[in-house]
Amino acid sequence: MPTIISNTELSKRVSLSKPTIWRYRQRYADFPKPIVIEGSGVLRWVAEEVDAWFLAHRQCEGGE
Repeated sequence: MPTIISNTELSKRVSLSKPTIWRYRQRYADFPKPIVIEGSGVLRWVAEEVDAWFLAHRQCEGGE
């Protein structure tokens, strides 16, 4: 079962501010899509998708 996390948890997990995460969503078409909680507009994220995306992009940029 996937791990669902909030915007705050995502921000802490990847050490980026919420506005920076928003910019990543705008800049990178392949950035993981959030889950929108119906009727509330609240966003949640699948932690494993976010982790995989950041790992892949770190490797592309010559990181770890």
